[in-house]
Parts: sequence; structure tokens; C-alpha cells
Amino acid sequence: MTGGRSCVLRPYGVRGVVLIAAGAAVFGLVSTMWVFLPSFAAWDLRDVTRRLRAGLSWWAILIGWLAVFLMRVHSSGSVLVGPAPSRPRSAIVSRQMVLSGAAVASGCMFGCLPAAVTVGVTQYATVTDWLSLVSIAVSLASLVPLGACFALLLGYRTSLLAVPAALIVVVIGPVFVIQEHLLVNQPVSIVSVAYAWSTLIPPLGHSLRWQIEMLRITFFVLVFFAATKAAAGLAEWRAARRNTSLLAGAWLAVPGITMVAIGFIQPILYLPDPADQVRCREDGGITLCLYQIDEPRRDFILGTLQPLVRVLSPAHSLTFTQEASEDGLPVPRLRASRDDWIKVTVRSVSLMMMDSADDGAHCNAASYENAIRSDSVTAQVFRRAGEHADNPSVQAIYNELAAERRTDPVADEKLIGLSGEEFRLWYLQHRSRIARCDLALEDLPG
Repeated sequence: MTGGRSCVLRPYGVRGVVLIAAGAAVFGLVSTMWVFLPSFAAWDLRDVTRRLRAGLSWWAILIGWLAVFLMRVHSSGSVLVGPAPSRPRSAIVSRQMVLSGAAVASGCMFGCLPAAVTVGVTQYATVTDWLSLVSIAVSLASLVPLGACFALLLGYRTSLLAVPAALIVVVIGPVFVIQEHLLVNQPVSIVSVAYAWSTLIPPLGHSLRWQIEMLRITFFVLVFFAATKAAAGLAEWRAARRNTSLLAGAWLAVPGITMVAIGFIQPILYLPDPADQVRCREDGGITLCLYQIDEPRRDFILGTLQPLVRVLSPAHSLTFTQEASEDGLPVPRLRASRDDWIKVTVRSVSLMMMDSADDGAHCNAASYENAIRSDSVTAQVFRRAGEHADNPSVQAIYNELAAERRTDPVADEKLIGLSGEEFRLWYLQHRSRIARCDLALEDLPG
């Protein structure tokens, strides 16, 4: 690669490597900026890696274009026509792949580092979670030679669209096509060596196995090595038209066979984590059991639940827990935005506290008049809970939930006039009829 075009045709030079790494770093930073948005409630390192895997298709598009640019030098019309004694084409391709892949992986790690360090320091994280982040970077590096293979096979003109599309299939195909459809309800799993996540993600109280993350890293290194060998042969075929060089594509069968073998072995993805257990604490008649990720926001969660408890059950001690248990009312972890979490939690907890979760069939069969009176009671519960809320955002959402309910003007007028204690006593007397949406006009307070 000499002459006036050498600057363009040397994407594996220092300048090209720096540009690739910088581009990957910027994209990695943009991909994880949501961690710093105030609208999001709580995230840990596992959430960062999970969302990165969910966004691998966007990386595949950019890496596909990068691979097309890298392989455009290996054509019959380029400055480099055939292998030279001092520069065998396989060595040139290997250098391109190694440097470009390293630039993509290191750039991704550097760009994701601010978000990873932020959640890794402030939230509960294990060594395995950090290994998971490394495995994502290595997987991105392995896409570079895979994209190069597709670019060499398809040619430059069609590659700009076809190569990114092919890499997207490689990224999401094994999980969302093979695993979720072709292998559904069959004892075969390839999730442990797939690029993207399946629905099999570690629940709270569990941790990824470090052996699985090491298996991922080893597998993606194998993909990188096999794809680089294949790309070297395909580059020879593209530039020198040696048909025997197409046999190098057989290297791609190695990771494919490995994936199938691991699919039948079915290694265990995660195990219970003894260090990640719920911590219970009683406060104002409420026992709240939280996992470590939500422990820093205990006061916020408590402030969301207490208004509802004060309206419906102030004299009883209640237990709310994030652990799968029959000893308390379930509380979801803070994962989405705070407002969304408040809505989901208040709706689910109120249904369980008012026994409405088990009476959906009765409500569907109830008359419109009786059902709307029960809705009026639920709206009144939300309004009164909002009055007890100290947090303005929690109060606003309680009022919003009350406004969503259909209400009966007569029922509203009778219920609004009751004091807190009078409303509670009346509610306890008619609780079962309210839950079944069977509240008659004569059941309303006089």
C-alpha cells in the first residue's frame, strides 16, 4: 500500500486505529448515558451489560461499515494487487483485524467506563459482572473479522447494506430465532455463547457464574481467530481470484460447531448469590425487605408505600419484600423511571391490599353501576393516600391514579365527607363487596 493513496488505504495505521478507538468510545459513552439521567431510578452493572447486549445490533451496523472500509483494499483494482514476498496478504489481513478489533474493544470499554464505574461503586457488583462487560467488548472485536468475511464475499457495492444486515443476523439470530423459536421447549440452550441476551437473565439474589463469562470470552476469541483465518483466505480470493482460497471459509464452521456442542451441554448460567440477600427493617409499622441495589433508596420506597398503608391498614404491621416469598407483599425493584415504578407498585400493592387481584372475574360480571361505585372507592383511597404523601412526585402520581378511575358522583359525595377513621371503618365493613365490584347504592355511607 504505497503512493498517494497510502493514507486512505492504511486503516490499520496509527491514525486509523486511534480514529476507530475514538469512534467506539464515543458510541459506548452515548450507549450508557442513560445511567446518569435523573429520570431513571436505580441501575447496577448487570443492567449496563444487559442493555449493551440489547443494543448490539447498533454496534453491528457500525462495525459492518468499518469492515467494508477495511476490506476495500483487497480488490483487483487496489494498489495492493497480489501478495508480496515481504508482505504476505494473510499477515496484512491479520494485522488489520487484530488492530481494528483491539481498537473497537478498547474504545468500547473506555466509553462505557464512566457508567460502569459509577454503578459498580455505588451499587452491588461482583467480579463476574465486570467479566461480563469484558466479554461484550471481546464480542464486538469478533464482529470485525466476521464483517470482513461478509464484505469480501459480497463485494464492495452491495456490502454497505448487506454486511451490517448480516452482522445483525449473527448477533440476534442464535437467541431470538434459534433459541426462542426453533428450540422452544427443547432441552437445548445456546445462550451461554450467544451475542445477545435471551430471556434467561439472573434474577435478584442470583449471580452470573464466572465460568460462563470466561466461556463467553473464550468463545468470542475463537470466533475472532476463525473469522480472521477465513478473511485472509477470502481476501486472497477477492484480489487474486484464486478459487482454492475460498476453502478458508471452512474456518467459520469451527465456532458454529462449538456453539451447537455447548447448546447440548447446557452449562448453568447463574447460581444463588449468598452475598446478595434481602435486608429487612421495620419502620412505622412497615417491614421492608430490599436487595442491596435498592437499599440506598429505602426511604423513597418506604415513602411510596406508607401513604397507602395509612389509609387501608394503619393498625396492622405489614411486610413488603423483593424476595420471592409468601410471607409478604411483593415489591418490584427500582429499574424503570421513578414515576413508572411508583405507578406499577401502587397499582399492584393496592390490588393486593384491597383483595381485588383475585376477583377479576367477579368485576367482569358485575353491573356497570356497582363496578363504578367500587372504582369510586379505589379513587378515594388514592386521593387520601396522596394527602399523606410527603414527596410531591409521589403525591402527584397518587392523584393521577385517582383521576384515571371512573367515579360515581353520588358515591364520591358520600365518601369525601368521611374522616380518615370513618372511611377506614366503613371500608373494612364492605371490603369483600368492594373487591368483587358488587357495591350497591345502599352500601354507601349515609
